[in-house]
Amino acid sequence: MIDRANRLIITTAARSAGVPPEQIAAAFASLEGTQVNHRNNSTMTSLLLTQADTARLLSCSRWSVKRLTDGGFLHPIRLRGLIRYKRTDVDQLLVNGT
Repeated sequence: MIDRANRLIITTAARSAGVPPEQIAAAFASLEGTQVNHRNNSTMTSLLLTQADTARLLSCSRWSVKRLTDGGFLHPIRLRGLIRYKRTDVDQLLVNGT
């Protein structure tokens, strides 16, 4: 958990660098192990992510998520016809690039 003073410093620096507020919120959510739910501006913990949520966390398009899957960087989980991605795999891709 990031304390309030450090959160303020990081937010101020990011805003002055021109980072959109949604990306700042997503970065804090990623650091804290939650995800931002843009529908009602709340946070929720999720172990499996949709393709759209994965794209939002990686700051890319859904097509890029498909290319990452085809390239072997992400491994989808298929549940009754739905495609989901493990949060740990997405976080590892964000941190290590692999």
